[in-house]
Amino acid sequence: MMDLIFLLGADIQSAFNQLKEQQVGRGYIFMQCLDAALTYLRGHPEIGLRYQTPYRRLLISKFPYGIFYEVQSQRVVLVAVMDLRQNPRVIRQHLFGK
Repeated sequence: MMDLIFLLGADIQSAFNQLKEQQVGRGYIFMQCLDAALTYLRGHPEIGLRYQTPYRRLLISKFPYGIFYEVQSQRVVLVAVMDLRQNPRVIRQHLFGK
């Protein structure tokens, strides 16, 4: 299994906070689904679709969120966990700073 590295910009806490405000317990369900996705990702790092070089995107089950990451030699670098319902420009700006 590959190591997972979380960059500060991944901002999982914001996603959790946003969801827990929508409905009691929803944030915790999100964290369980995220944990399952990350466990799978560690064993199968190429599973996510190519988004834009160098990133891949893996969808989180039951939620409109995606995990954006980069596969490196012996690790997976988690760059962002983002709501996919927003403007694609905002997503690209977060990932590439453009």
